[in-house]
Amino acid sequence: LKSVCKAENSFSLVQLCVCTGPTALLAHGIGFGSKVTTHPLAKDKMMNGAHYSYSESRVEKDGNILTSRGPGTSFEFGLAIVETLMGKEVAEQVKAPLILKE
Repeated sequence: LKSVCKAENSFSLVQLCVCTGPTALLAHGIGFGSKVTTHPLAKDKMMNGAHYSYSESRVEKDGNILTSRGPGTSFEFGLAIVETLMGKEVAEQVKAPLILKE
């Protein structure tokens, strides 16, 4: 996992982390200084050492790091991934037929 995360970071690829996944970034020293969100159970671990700034947002994007709080944010997270990779217009086209609660 460490080599994959480091390689993605070195090529400025999008780092996608959901639930407690952002703790892998912390464990491998990736994205220090970034604003992230995580599952509430991992918040204290992520904030230990002040390597990140914490967001209570359901989905947070900072540079090439995209984080989400947990399974209940999966649609928002998926659409944020589409927007990041394909643009806002494509994300809106994908979102329209999903009948998501606003």
